[in-house]
Amino acid sequence: MGLCYVLYADLDLGALYAGARQCSPWLVGLFLLANVLAMVCRGLRWRLQLRADSINPGIGVMSRSIFGTYAVNLVFPRLGEIWRCAFIARTAGSGFSQIFGTMVADRLADTLMVALIALPTLLLSSGALASFLNVANLPFNLIGAPVFWIALALLIALAAFIALSRCPLARKVRGILLKIWRGFMLIFKMPNKWLWLLLTLGVWGGYIASMALSMAAFPPTAHLNASAVMLTFVFGSLAMAIPSNGGIGPWQFAVMLALTGLFGLPRQTALVFATLNLGANTLLNILLGLYTFLHILIYKK
Repeated sequence: MGLCYVLYADLDLGALYAGARQCSPWLVGLFLLANVLAMVCRGLRWRLQLRADSINPGIGVMSRSIFGTYAVNLVFPRLGEIWRCAFIARTAGSGFSQIFGTMVADRLADTLMVALIALPTLLLSSGALASFLNVANLPFNLIGAPVFWIALALLIALAAFIALSRCPLARKVRGILLKIWRGFMLIFKMPNKWLWLLLTLGVWGGYIASMALSMAAFPPTAHLNASAVMLTFVFGSLAMAIPSNGGIGPWQFAVMLALTGLFGLPRQTALVFATLNLGANTLLNILLGLYTFLHILIYKK
């Protein structure tokens, strides 16, 4: 909330309204469609992992599990992932831990994809980034900070306790971790690996296409090239690692930072674009979430 206040304290609401009126409705529609297709691809990809573990929910169930995840994350950050595991476990009659392992594998695959997209994009723009971030004068050195080594020591101690202790709690944690590990390893053992990879490309291709379409729909960003699309997308994707309600706050700040610092857009123009983009996507997630939860209620009755 504090970050949102800092971002929007000086925003002219008239500029936001004018920016919305300037946007091409056709391109906005394609932007939303690209996001929906990315979510459907995500559900189908996860279904491949579940089927490899003898869990076979329908395509509609998988799509609704993803729609519901994004809607829940708008209210409770990160809890959407827990909700979708519980939803599939209840629908398919399977164990939660078993399904949770496949979800962890799903999210790790996304982390890897972000890295594979971000690293070459940032390296190709290293000159502009170095001058913008002024890397040589960063005031904080993570490796040299005492808190880093304290946190690392605590993490190692916790891992040793779980691995070596014979107390009931440690044994239970080991059992859960083994199920999660088994779900993760299914990616390497399951059939249709190439289809899984193709759907992964569909997920992230859809997200990149949605960024390109939203920038093309907004006249002040329509002139920017593919490099600007990719860098803005990477900044926004990295910001999503910060827990927040659907990325609200960190995502707009990161996108605004990229557009102002790297491509020279005025702060208000960049913030209007980020707000319209996330606002349309948030509205989409709310509508898809309402459809999902209404379907669940009707199905129960």
